[in-house]
Amino acid sequence: MKIAIARAQIDARSGNQNEAVNSLEWIEKEARKAGLLGREFEARLALGRLQLQVGKKAAGQATLALLAHDAKTCGLITKSASGAGRRDEL
Repeated sequence: MKIAIARAQIDARSGNQNEAVNSLEWIEKEARKAGLLGREFEARLALGRLQLQVGKKAAGQATLALLAHDAKTCGLITKSASGAGRRDEL
């Protein structure tokens, strides 16, 4: 799945954003079904970043906010770490 995520990122850079989005959504779904939380989160992170890059700001922000919430819920990040990259706090 890690290779598939990298391939989707390459597709996005090559101008195939729709294909990349579809791939990342599929990877997220399959990782979730397989119980691969790390890969699921990687796919969601890549998807959120891609959404921001292609001008889907609201969707990208929503994807990344939900990812941050889920990571906090799972104990993968702390409250202070989740806000560290926010521009309004810099």
